[in-house]
Amino acid sequence: MSDAASKGHTENPYLDKKDDMYEDDADLGRGGRLAKALNFWSTSTDAYWNENHHALNQQKWHRRIVIFAVWTGTIAVILAVVQLLSYDQPIWQSSIGIMIGKHGDAIAIGEFITAMLAAIAVLLGLISGMQKEWLLKRHKTERMRMLKYRSLLEYAANGMSDKSLHELEAASREGLDRIKETDEPQLKEWISVNQTWLQDLEPTENCLTREQMTEFLEYYRRKRLDAQARYFNEKAEKAEHRGSITGLVPPLFFLASILCVAVHFGYEAFEKRHASHEEHGQVSAQSNGAEKKDENKPSPPGKIALILIAGAASFPLIGSAFRTYRSAYEFSRNSKRFRATYTDLHQVGARVQDKHKKPDLILKELWKAEDSLEREHREWLRLMIEAEWYG
Repeated sequence: MSDAASKGHTENPYLDKKDDMYEDDADLGRGGRLAKALNFWSTSTDAYWNENHHALNQQKWHRRIVIFAVWTGTIAVILAVVQLLSYDQPIWQSSIGIMIGKHGDAIAIGEFITAMLAAIAVLLGLISGMQKEWLLKRHKTERMRMLKYRSLLEYAANGMSDKSLHELEAASREGLDRIKETDEPQLKEWISVNQTWLQDLEPTENCLTREQMTEFLEYYRRKRLDAQARYFNEKAEKAEHRGSITGLVPPLFFLASILCVAVHFGYEAFEKRHASHEEHGQVSAQSNGAEKKDENKPSPPGKIALILIAGAASFPLIGSAFRTYRSAYEFSRNSKRFRATYTDLHQVGARVQDKHKKPDLILKELWKAEDSLEREHREWLRLMIEAEWYG
């Protein structure tokens, strides 16, 4: 193993060898000018691994809190509606009403517990500010990733000279320090503009030899361009699949609620008409001294009517829960953004395949790929900040 490779790794408990910020021994030990820059970055990623670990952990717990709060809150309200079926009135003492009445205490306790759990989850998210912490840490990691590959492109554009290596190291250290100090106001300021990098890449025509360009392009495509294209394609497919399934649920439950209302109306009309026919048969009995029915006293709803009322009240709650879940993940808009970024990267990959293309033109194309990735990150942050989260 070369000297560069032997000193190329720093021990970090959160290091992930599948991450494109990790440099393996094969790349570090290949020798040459590119390996020198990779060795610098392999020893400068402690902050990245720490921030990335905490970002993933915050994201995991934040999503758990959202899902937990949505469904416990929904269940609590549904249990409250269910208790309507067990009111202590004679006509309500159907098999369903009696069954619910027997377990009324358990249902009430379940309602209280689920309501409290939902409230605790929402308060925990609001107090901890988990969403803000997650987005800030994810922003830092993505900025560090962008800094690495931008610096490598600038290094290549300047011919990979010793001077450009020193410039890469100095500028990258300064950039890493600045990113580590980023706070929430700076994040919001960063996403408030559409500007990507401060300047365009201006490589000289003969900045790299053909062999150097081949080596650099192979590395960049394998570690960055193709890897990110696969990532966004997979994310787009997953978001499209989840969005297509969950997108049908809210309108279906809303229609089910409307159907319950319509059936309830028809059922009540039928019951009143049936009752009016029975009244004609009671006229003779009333004339013989039977107790006359109080027509002004409203009749309590029957078993079927209660079920329809409960369904009309509960179905929109379930649909609303799915809508909140979809709003938290933004499946539709995320899938479109993922697909657009994948298309950009795929097109860049197609344009740099030409073996006769000059190195400076190839580097400019790769710079455009970085612009696309930076724009995607801005749009993702804007969308997630405005999403319906608890916290």
